[in-house]
Amino acid sequence: MGFFSSFDEAIDDVEEYWETKWNTFCDKVAASGVLGTKFADHVLRKLTVTAPVILSFVLVCTVLHFIGGWSESVQRMLAVHDTWNTSRPLQYTSLVTHIFVHSSFGHLRGNMTHLLLVGPSVEHAFGSQNISIIMMVVAIVSAFAHILVGNNYSHQLGASGVVFACIVLNSLVGASHGKIPLAFVLVAVLYLGEELALFFNIWNPDGISHHAHLTGGIVGAVAGFYIHRQQSKKVPVRANTIANLWKSKPVLTKKKK
Repeated sequence: MGFFSSFDEAIDDVEEYWETKWNTFCDKVAASGVLGTKFADHVLRKLTVTAPVILSFVLVCTVLHFIGGWSESVQRMLAVHDTWNTSRPLQYTSLVTHIFVHSSFGHLRGNMTHLLLVGPSVEHAFGSQNISIIMMVVAIVSAFAHILVGNNYSHQLGASGVVFACIVLNSLVGASHGKIPLAFVLVAVLYLGEELALFFNIWNPDGISHHAHLTGGIVGAVAGFYIHRQQSKKVPVRANTIANLWKSKPVLTKKKK
């Protein structure tokens, strides 16, 4: 509990820090004149951050790509390779770092676009803490999947597994314990079904880590149903329950003299 409460406090502190910085920036824009005041009040101050983890992840991936992530040497350093080599200095850290680096701008743009489309609603529904844990689990599980079934002399990089986890989680936003949303079934058939077919298409390899997509989707599905199950155990106090408790209390009446 201590770690999780500290995590929530850290998220709150980061949000408060950037909110203060943003307000200071808005004040400076407003002080520049009439147009600055209108722009700050009607545009800038209306912007809000609703998904700090997703937005931070997108920012890190983008900045990393432009400061050197496009370099093949940096990619190979941060990517996870097909063999487990304990003598490699970054063998353990690459289990996580591979999701932050992308092979090209197109690769980065595609993953970040999809993540920005479904990620904020997923983080809002399942919580920043849970999304952070899910992203780390996807990174580690997909890394070991590549070590086990990846092509020889290949390396895996990119946030595609995280994207697929969020797509599956997005289909489970409105789920309830004991029921399976039709949207989830369709996502499983259309997205994961296609990835499964491509994964076994060994005769025409396309150089894409379909096992990362599959592991991301599976982790997202398991995590989504597990979180909903845990949430269903927290039964809210209903109005009729309160009314019944109130009715059960003895009523004091004044005795007639």
